[in-house]
Amino acid sequence: PFVLISIPGEYVYYEALKALNNNCNIMIFSDNVPLDEEIKLKKLAKSKQLLVMGPDCGTAIIDGVPLGFANNIRRGEIGVIGASGTGIQAFSCLIHNYGFGISNAIGTGSRDITEKVGAISFLKGIDILENDPQTKLIVFISKTPDSSIEEKLINKALHLNKSVIIYFIDSKNRGYKLKNIYFAYNIEDSAIQSISILKGEKLQDYNEIIKKWLKNSWELRKEILNKTGNLAIEDFAGIFSGGTLAGESFSILKNYIPNLRSNLKIGNSFSIKNYSNISPPFIIDVGDDYFTKGRPHPMIDPTIRIKMFQDIAGKLKRGIIIFDLILGYGVPKSPASPLAQTIIDINKRYPEIVFLSNIVGVNEDIQNLEKQKEILSQAGVYIFESNAKMSYFVLFLLYPDFISKF
Repeated sequence: PFVLISIPGEYVYYEALKALNNNCNIMIFSDNVPLDEEIKLKKLAKSKQLLVMGPDCGTAIIDGVPLGFANNIRRGEIGVIGASGTGIQAFSCLIHNYGFGISNAIGTGSRDITEKVGAISFLKGIDILENDPQTKLIVFISKTPDSSIEEKLINKALHLNKSVIIYFIDSKNRGYKLKNIYFAYNIEDSAIQSISILKGEKLQDYNEIIKKWLKNSWELRKEILNKTGNLAIEDFAGIFSGGTLAGESFSILKNYIPNLRSNLKIGNSFSIKNYSNISPPFIIDVGDDYFTKGRPHPMIDPTIRIKMFQDIAGKLKRGIIIFDLILGYGVPKSPASPLAQTIIDINKRYPEIVFLSNIVGVNEDIQNLEKQKEILSQAGVYIFESNAKMSYFVLFLLYPDFISKF
């Protein structure tokens, strides 16, 4: 049995303790839970052969049952585990939209992959998927683990009897195969190669996929630059509700955009501390605990992001703003609508600002992927199939010779 806990973080420990003492697995949706309490709960769960997903576990799919911010995904043969809610959502939606499905999706919470916690839940999740007869392929999607934890998880994967795909944001391990493991470049690459493995086909070259796609995108590039004029790196901002998607974009862009700032805890990127006085270029995760303490997550309440759109548009006056839109359970019936109206109002004042978006969702979600695409498109937003493609396209806008450098 599972107990789902979603209460203020300061009260989580005692409720979780009751659940574990009654031999229940737990999903802790709550954030702002003290780290020492997380460690105590996970050590107790380990001693009882139980699983604690979280704290700050936003998404899971257990035996076909969606929990938290999950999407309406068909069942299939791919098991995914991640210290990332929106990363799991983005991956599972791509898999669904490619015509395949998910067996189980296990979230761990982002702190699980630190040395202090020791990946207790991640390792337990791997064992669950390895022993699940419906799971034919295992995928890791995660924010960057501490180096010792990354090594531990890779070693664990090498001894599994199933193929494994690993995407850790900003890891140096990417784009090659090691025994039963393929190290993916990003979430989209993880999904593409998962399908190849299930089909028994040769792994595809993701770099070639992106180069071909960019070569076919010259007209779109021309259309956008006709609106914005030539762009400098100071003409760019990213405002995300998903931490993993923000991190994926940052990882792609940082080597090409000098002084790209962020509030993400990736390498040396944790450089934004004064949110009232930030200037582009930057990528902001508005789902960070700083923004959600005492208020709903921006996937539920768009107020924070709307205000940031307005503030940054006033600073940019022309340029590119990229963002994600997450569909699924727990999200309003039409999350695109308030953002679309905000964008329409901004463009009346600043017609040289262009918005790009990646929508994470499926048509079977209550919000309906195609309907949300239409709402944003009518507001002038350019929609991209994946967050990775949107990020690469930003570089294509900034650098006309990007294809040759890629």
